[in-house]
Amino acid sequence: MVSAGTTTGATIDGEPLIRTVGEWLDRAFAAAQQRGLDPDAARDVVELACLRLTQNLDAMTDPAAAGPWLVDAVAAEADRSLTRLRERGQLLDSRA
Repeated sequence: MVSAGTTTGATIDGEPLIRTVGEWLDRAFAAAQQRGLDPDAARDVVELACLRLTQNLDAMTDPAAAGPWLVDAVAAEADRSLTRLRERGQLLDSRA
């Protein structure tokens, strides 16, 4: 069972959310960096995706999907962030 509660009290199958998705945080951070974000921007994107995860817990039907959902959300948000930077002419990294 998934329970949103508060951000700090969110649980999946009775386990604190951070324990459930904790192992996925490094993968999520790597996904953001692989798309071309610097470490600070990658941390911001992971933080935003974690917030969105807590906001969408009630919609999750499979608790095991939380980690992969987080990585996918980070990848999508990293792509959006890079698009915004490119549109503003602020993208300095040629990898993106």
